Amino acid sequence: MITADGRQFKFDACIVAVGGVNDTFGVPGAERHAMPFKSVDHCDAIGRTLARLARRLGALSVVIVGGSLEGVEALGEVLRRYRHRSQFTIRVIEGAPTLLPGTPVALDEAVRARCALYDVRFHTSTLVTKVTRSRIHLNSGESVHSDLTIWTGGATAPALLHASGLAETPKQWAPVTEALRSQNFPNVFVIGDAAVLPHPISKQAYYAMQMGACAAGNAVRALAGQALYPFTPSPKPMLISLGHLDTFFVSGDTVIAAPALAVLKEAVFQTTMAQIDPPLGAEALWGARARLAIAGEKLALPTLTSLEAIGRLCSFGLLARTADA
Repeated sequence: MITADGRQFKFDACIVAVGGVNDTFGVPGAERHAMPFKSVDHCDAIGRTLARLARRLGALSVVIVGGSLEGVEALGEVLRRYRHRSQFTIRVIEGAPTLLPGTPVALDEAVRARCALYDVRFHTSTLVTKVTRSRIHLNSGESVHSDLTIWTGGATAPALLHASGLAETPKQWAPVTEALRSQNFPNVFVIGDAAVLPHPISKQAYYAMQMGACAAGNAVRALAGQALYPFTPSPKPMLISLGHLDTFFVSGDTVIAAPALAVLKEAVFQTTMAQIDPPLGAEALWGARARLAIAGEKLALPTLTSLEAIGRLCSFGLLARTADA
């Protein structure tokens, strides 16, 4: 293995967990003028840019390209912070007929209903054809103004997978066996978004963590000449946050809407972070403390000091599935 700075590392077994990179699908201007939404640094940059724009006078328009999980959760967080700003418009552009494609249609209806009090405009069955510094051009021939464009429109395979021979063509995910072993190199295992199994699964963080544990065990077994274990994903329900407005619990065809579920989503986040960075030392313990403090300041405190927010916590709804997305 050779790193970018020229260092070389020999290995008997290797686990590749490079994830995915932002995919603008070749849309002209998207790489230059739209802000990606694929990392903590990306989200921090978006937050700082939006805060700067929100301080100026006059109208402000934000466009979110992509109405799946990332786009909807980005919408919720923007509304959480700036819903009270005057002359503030948000547009969400999604190529599928509904928001959150692949989930019950009731979710699309619920997101639209929760946003009805704000100037949020949804463009579904719509593709972006060009992005400039201040406008988004759509396949309908329409163009809309944008002071900030957030691109959550998808991910593609990093160039490393093809360059290293793990994938046959550019922008292809690395094919692996049921045991997560590369189909091209027997001593390499690929996990997370970078891997594509014989029976593909959705690219979710909880699957990536399960794959990591399986691949680690299989790497040890491979070096010992033992049989490998197939990766068996454990299905988990999905929690989708719409900022302060609502949180949705999705399990198969069942969707439950309850703002109080935000507590559960935060608990899942804290648990996941503790697994990634267990507080075994002072630095990790300080990081856990900082995350809890942020949760208290940004989520718990605003809720407990607002009668409106407390009232929302008591709401609960079972959303019936009406059709496939």
